[in-house]
Amino acid sequence: LSAQWIKTNGLQGGGIFNFTRAGGGIIANAGTLYFSNNNGQIWAPLGAPPGGVAYQVAAAGQALAVRFFYDNSQGYRVVFSPDMGQSWIPVATADTMLFYELFLAGPYIYGADYYGLYRTADYGATWEYVSQQQIRDIRYDGQRFTGIRFPYVVESLDGGFTWNNLLQFTGNPIGFLQQDNRLFLFMQNAQDGCWSSDDYGQTWQHYT
Repeated sequence: LSAQWIKTNGLQGGGIFNFTRAGGGIIANAGTLYFSNNNGQIWAPLGAPPGGVAYQVAAAGQALAVRFFYDNSQGYRVVFSPDMGQSWIPVATADTMLFYELFLAGPYIYGADYYGLYRTADYGATWEYVSQQQIRDIRYDGQRFTGIRFPYVVESLDGGFTWNNLLQFTGNPIGFLQQDNRLFLFMQNAQDGCWSSDDYGQTWQHYT
């Protein structure tokens, strides 16, 4: 397995909250944002979001949305950049919006928590709930959403308003990934194994 991994340069020590593919490269979120377009050989800081510690980063092309670990010094929980961090726009949110997940799809900024799935197209001036179901680990490939609504892997083709069941599973899922048409569901216990699909969840293989 060690032959499959190559050590990158930079960002030594400390912690990384998450990595995000964006702008033809990778963003590393260490509370501040760094960008690499050469597989981590060189890292450059992005324009810093205004105040606060970045906790989650969502990306679509050159557009970024950042959720802070706490509300930033200006009282905002989420900010948006249309140009890879060169400029930032505050996004108004209600205190009841917990933003367990944050992602971008088309003209919308989406958030999700146990109250449901909500979105805005005007930087938070108005929000609409598209679903009041608790859905997590949401992935978007430009056409469809996939995610987990326990005990199912689910799919939406209409922006999150309706969801179809793709797989019913047992056990506790700890990870869900999508790469093109391939879906992967990883379970907590070895006896529950993992599931994979090569056709957007129409058929599944179970591995234990």
